[in-house]
Amino acid sequence: MRTILSRAIRVGGLLMLITLSLAAGGAGWAEQRDARLLRGPMSLPAERPTVVTCNLAQTTACTGSAERACSATCSNPNQGAGTCNNCKEEEAQRCLAVCR
Repeated sequence: MRTILSRAIRVGGLLMLITLSLAAGGAGWAEQRDARLLRGPMSLPAERPTVVTCNLAQTTACTGSAERACSATCSNPNQGAGTCNNCKEEEAQRCLAVCR
């Protein structure tokens, strides 16, 4: 009786181990399959970000020009702080768009 129970536990444990390993490996197999499918001349091109940044001199110049352009808006006491900050941000982004 013990040998039958012992064998049943071993077989059950083995089946559980196989099931767990297959479940854990399924995601890896799917990724490998997708990687194989996306190769070749008919695959979609991968979008790669183009990183172009302004140097410190350009950033400083744009910040200064934004300060000068928004001085009237920022010095008006009736304007909120948000309006002044928005003006500076928009002017700086417009200036920095040249080097991006």
